[in-house]
Amino acid sequence: MKIGIIGYGIVGSTLAYYLSKNDAYTIDVYDDNILSGTKAAVGIVCPWVTQRRNKAWYELVESGANFYSKLIEDLDDKSFLRDTGAYIMHDKLHDKLLNLANGRLETNPLMESVISIESSDKIPQDFKFNKAIEVTGAFSVDGLKFLESIKRKTENVNFIEAHATLTSRTSINNIEYDKIFICAGARHQDILKDIDIKIDAYAQKGMLLRFEHPQNNYGILMPQGEIDFLYNEDELIIGASHENDYEHTDFDVNIANNLISQAERYMKLPHHNYTYRIGLRSHNSKNLPYFGNLDSNPNMYIVGGLGSSGLSSGPIIGYLLSDHIINNTELDKRYDVTNFIIE
Repeated sequence: MKIGIIGYGIVGSTLAYYLSKNDAYTIDVYDDNILSGTKAAVGIVCPWVTQRRNKAWYELVESGANFYSKLIEDLDDKSFLRDTGAYIMHDKLHDKLLNLANGRLETNPLMESVISIESSDKIPQDFKFNKAIEVTGAFSVDGLKFLESIKRKTENVNFIEAHATLTSRTSINNIEYDKIFICAGARHQDILKDIDIKIDAYAQKGMLLRFEHPQNNYGILMPQGEIDFLYNEDELIIGASHENDYEHTDFDVNIANNLISQAERYMKLPHHNYTYRIGLRSHNSKNLPYFGNLDSNPNMYIVGGLGSSGLSSGPIIGYLLSDHIINNTELDKRYDVTNFIIE
């Protein structure tokens, strides 16, 4: 079977990896390396303290968090992951979120433990907060390092660094395929225009800032609001922005200064010399990921709507799609892409 995958992000890479384990498939992966949401992201995998009431969304990110245990075992690599725990800070909702997390702990052993704390050596001494919820099993994933890691472990895949165009509903760049997977993140709606398919989706711009930082073992700091603090061995990352009405996809000093201003409500940053990452996320009006094939063309699959939780839900989506192809398993209809097609 000849398979074409458009987009080598968090979903496309996992899909290609698991499909490549089966010799029955010839796999081409197209990626033009432009505005990748995955490469720009450093994501927090800690879905258990969310208040979002969308059951389908929560069950997907919850299973996605737990799926990392299998993925790491299969890859025999966790260099893209930092498991120092997360610290959630929200004075008004502290008790409510603590109860929520403790309730979910019973069915999610990956969380390890949930504790209310007022100080920790995993939080910088000058960080301003009153109390926090420590979830020791939470971790962060560097999207760029993830893609580098999984590509090293992926064999028998033809990687094509080029822009992909659907020249028909069964061909990419005039090459025919038995199955086509469009995993192009926020840019998939542009690809679908070539075959006159319109989907409920929009792109959101995200930017994060990276500061050099002395070697440390600090955890993931999640104070109230948009800003998060993610440490690595020699860096501090703050962000990310969530821009729906952006005018361009280049660096924006006003957005950067806003991120810095938000961060310095909690602590003084090491300095104002930084690098940055910019990418686009895929969103939709239902705030729900979708993945599956089209009624009009069952051999074409579309993935989108992962939003800012893509590093939580992306790998499990890629795996479920691969399992669907290899073992003919059913896909969950709650995420059916046909629900998002605009007639």
